[in-house]
Amino acid sequence: YKADSNQIGFLQLLSASASQNVTYHCKNSVAFYNKEKNSYRQSLKLLAWNDAELTARGPQRLRYEATVDECQYRAPTYAQSILTYRTEKPTRLPIIDIAVRDVGELNQQFWIEIGAVCFY
Repeated sequence: YKADSNQIGFLQLLSASASQNVTYHCKNSVAFYNKEKNSYRQSLKLLAWNDAELTARGPQRLRYEATVDECQYRAPTYAQSILTYRTEKPTRLPIIDIAVRDVGELNQQFWIEIGAVCFY
C-alpha cells in the first residue's frame, strides 16, 4: 500500500469499524460459492493486516460476504463477484494477500481488483 504502516496504524486506532471490497473477475472460476458442487471449498482466502485468514465460511467474525456472486456458475464467459468484509476490529484491514483456490484448469482466467479500505 502507498500509505506508510504508521499511517494505517493511526487510522485503525482512531476508527471504530472498517470495510473493504474485493472484485474478482472470472471466467470458468469460482470466487465464493460453487453452485455446481454446492460448496464454498473453492472460495478465496483473504489475508488480513493482522495475519488473520478471512474466508467465506469460517468463524463469523472472520467471514466475508458476497454482495454479487456471478462467478458461482463457472461460466465460459466473463463474470464478476464482489466480496465485502466489514469489521468492528479495524486492525484487520487492509487486506494484504489473496489466495485463489479455483485455478489450474484449462480455459480459466481471472483478475482481481482490491478496493480502498474505508475506516469509520
